[in-house]
Formats: sequence, C-alpha cells, structure tokens
Amino acid sequence: MLWACFAAAVAITVDIPRPPASRLLSADSDDGLAPPVCNLANQQRLCVEQVHLAFGGPGEMVVSWATADDETRPSVVYWGPDSFSRTVNGTAAAYSQLLYVGSELLAPAMGAPGDERAIIQMQNTSSWASALSIFPFGQSSSYKASTTVKTGSGDYKNPAMIYTSPLICTATLSGLLAGRTYGYRVAGHTRDYSFTMPPDPTSGEGTYPFSVGLTADLGQTRASRANVELLRRRAETVGVGVVLLAGDLSYADGWLPRWDTYGRMMEPLAAAVPVMTTAGNHELGSGEGFVSYNSRYPMPHTASDSPTNLWYSIDVGPVHLISLCSYAATAPGSLQHRWLRRDLARIDRSMTPWVIVMMHAPWYNTNSGHKGEAELMRQHMEADLYEAGVDLVLSGHVHAYERTLPVYRGLVDECGPIYLNLGDGGNYEGAYMPWLMPQPNFSAFRQATFGVGLLTIVNQSHAWYNWSRSTCMSANGSGANGDPSLAHINLDAESCISRSSSRTDNAEDPYANQDGAWIMRSSVTRQRCIEQYNATLHGHGDADAQSGGLVNPPAPPSPPP
Repeated sequence: MLWACFAAAVAITVDIPRPPASRLLSADSDDGLAPPVCNLANQQRLCVEQVHLAFGGPGEMVVSWATADDETRPSVVYWGPDSFSRTVNGTAAAYSQLLYVGSELLAPAMGAPGDERAIIQMQNTSSWASALSIFPFGQSSSYKASTTVKTGSGDYKNPAMIYTSPLICTATLSGLLAGRTYGYRVAGHTRDYSFTMPPDPTSGEGTYPFSVGLTADLGQTRASRANVELLRRRAETVGVGVVLLAGDLSYADGWLPRWDTYGRMMEPLAAAVPVMTTAGNHELGSGEGFVSYNSRYPMPHTASDSPTNLWYSIDVGPVHLISLCSYAATAPGSLQHRWLRRDLARIDRSMTPWVIVMMHAPWYNTNSGHKGEAELMRQHMEADLYEAGVDLVLSGHVHAYERTLPVYRGLVDECGPIYLNLGDGGNYEGAYMPWLMPQPNFSAFRQATFGVGLLTIVNQSHAWYNWSRSTCMSANGSGANGDPSLAHINLDAESCISRSSSRTDNAEDPYANQDGAWIMRSSVTRQRCIEQYNATLHGHGDADAQSGGLVNPPAPPSPPP
C-alpha cells in the first residue's frame, strides 16, 4: 500500500510495510475448494471472487461478489428455460475500518495462529514515521517502534492498520419462476454457476421433499471447511434448497481480511445454494459493528417490511423463515418486537405450513457456555412464537450441538417449538465443555463436537431431521502429522470424541456421529395447540397447560407412508 504526503507541490511517496492480507491468516484460510481463478490478496485488479447468493423479494435472487476492478460495470447475465436470457446491472461499494487484533488471532483454541511477526511489522511505523523529510520537526505523531503485538483496536494514525475492502457488488435477478433452474455469470468471472428456485407450495407439484441445510458459528478452520464441504455434498446429492446460518459467519473478529478469506471458502457452496443468515455477536464485537456483515450479506428486509438488515422474513418453498437479531432491542414496544408480531400475524399456513425462526443466542441451552444469555429475549418473545405455532427455532452461539423436544417455558410441551442449537460450525474458539448435569428432560440430544444439520420436509405435517458429525476437538495442539492447521482438530468423524487438555465431552452419548428425529406438526395438532393457548389466556386451561407444558414428552411420530 502507498501513502502520499503533499506539501509545497512536492510529493514524497513512502512504502509502508503492509503484507498481503491473506499472509496474516493461518494456512487453513486456503481451503482448496474455491476455483483458483484469482485472489484479491495478491493484488489482481481484474479478480472476481466470493460469489454468493441470497433470496430477495418474491421471484428474486440476489448475487453478491467482491472485486478490485473499478472500471467494469458490475452486472450479471442469467439465463433459464425457454431460451430466457437477461443482463442486469448491479451496484458496487467499498468501506474502510480500523483493524482489531484479538487474542484469538494469535492463540486460537483450534487451528494455526496468525503471523505474529507480520502483525508487528504492520504496527511498527518506524520505517517511515521516525523522521519527516519535508518538515524539520522530528518524529511523526504516528511513530511507533513496536516490538510486540498490541491487541485491541488499531491506531487510526497508522494507515497500515486501516482495512479497505474490495468493491462489494450486488445485483438482483428478477422474474424468476418457482422450481426452475437458472444459470448465471458475474461480469469478469471465468465460471458459470447455476441455482434452482424453491417450489411453489400452492402448485401441488414438486414441493416435496424440500431440504434445508443448517449451521452456525462457522469460522474458517479445517473443521469449518469440513462442514462447508459436507453441506456442499448434501446440496449435490439431495438438492438442498437453502442453507440457514444462524449467526457468527467469518470469525474475522475485527481482523477484516478474514471476511475475504471466508468468502472464498464459502463460494463453492454459496454460489450455488442461497445462504440466509442472521447476525451474531462476532458480527458486532471487536470493532465490527455489523459493518462488514451488512455490507456483504444483504438480506430481504425491505421485502418483509423490516427497517433493518438485522431482522427479516421470507417464504422459501413450504417454509416461512423469520430471522431475528439477538443484539437489538427485543422488549415489547421495540421496533423488532412490533415487527415480529406483525409478521407472525401475516403467516398463511396454506402457503407455508412450516414456520422456522432463526436467531443467534439460544433460549434453551444446557451447556456451561453462554448460560442464560438470551433469557430476556426469551421472556420478551417466547409467548409470541408459541401462540403462532412456530415449528423450529434455530440458534448458534454455544459451540456445541443440541436438540430439544418441543418445549415452552422450560417444560416439554407438544405445542412448543423444537430448538436446535447449531453452534458446532467449527470456528477457532473450539468446542464448549462441559454439559450441565443432570440433563433436563427437554434436552433430547447433545454433543460438544462439530457437524451440520439437514431438515427434509416430506409433506405439510412431517419432516425428517438429521445431524451429522464432521470433526471433533482434539487435545493434540501440534496437529495430526505436525500440521498446524489441524491443531486441536480431529477429522475422524466416525469415531472421534471431543477432548481438550483438561476436559472430555461429558455428553450422554459422546461417540454418536448421527442424530435424527421425525418432526410431526399436523394441522389437527396445530389447531388443538391454538385452542389450548387461548384457553390458557382466559384461565380455562389445565394445570400443565397453564404451567407451560406436558411433563412427559409426546410419543415419537411414525414416518409418513
């Protein structure tokens, strides 16, 4: 990077030691999955990368990508059935932020550490700020002779600690028909991609089965990559219609070039399957302030009458998806709460018989990590979700996997949602242990390992849910065969168990590599639940209904014929 100072018509240009962004990342940022067409960190101006999809409004798909090419107009050509072909122009914008150096960058719980020497080189300004050539006033106020890494926010007086993004481009493809497959190419890219729009549930044809990939807290370690690859293979083999990511995407944590390496890791999956997200605490803290998230991952908030990208809803095939923000006001009367109540009131079960709510921090969590952090949000919103008959609630935040039985107010209740904690995406903070004992009766399965979920909706009343393990946490800090990218990561999904230097996963079945359950939510059950809820409101419900649920879990449903 160059920094130019101008005075009295004399220009002094000085090289600032700022290594390419990817060099400061561990080897696990080079995932080998993305097509090797370019790398913005290597200063290729005409490079196009980080292509990813998200749904827009009805009949729309939003394509986003990153490029350093500021001369080519951002556009996408797309084509489909019946010789359909169209080109749409998009928009491009960049942003700048101070870098933030967190302790996890240098000493992650999993994966290889960042390059400490390169960070010191960036923070040390002595090569250019020790003396000013054009003014006889000694050292610049930017002078720092750093010899150790300073954690925290970068110094605004040091341009090497200011990150400027590539151009973040978006284009909206419109006029798309349900169930149809479309090809597309981003201007400047060398590769064609394709996607399939979700089915129209009112047509009665091709709606089912409809599969949904599930994950959260991904990051970009070797465990993360194993989960992304597992989702990509599922998309190829069973036809995943959408992936839901319940917050904490890149784990850049203020080291902003990690947003670029994350985008490269995700492209093979996200350029073919729309990934719908919500923001987590790692999109907010460490100086992030939702800037990178909102700039790079536009969600359909305008189409769902939301005032912000942080919460929204959308119909995806037979699913009405509601995405909430754990890090915005949730109390009754708040913008988010008022919007939620309006959105729930508009749900048409004849169109979308399944309702899924996604947020980051879990309401029900039996792990020792992040215990009870979302309790106020639960108190503010749980009754609204229960009254509306929400079927599933997805969250992350806790770096482990857990599935509950239908639950309401802490008790098993067939009318309550099933809660899936999917914080087992594989980020560098590692698995959370131990589990709290004894296991509450609403907790059906839990394990402190890494994997992904797949929800296969079979019809209006039945869905099969499966979780598959991909990796475990290992006590081996050197990594298998001395590979630093595998530090504390065990890739033996079939038989591994999570361990740290001081703990072993104390889950009830820590060796199980699969979890599965049928989910049955018939219209008869939903109507009975509505009547039960209304009776409770008017003081006519039985003791269990008034206290929030049934003491014993309902019998597991049989699969549909």
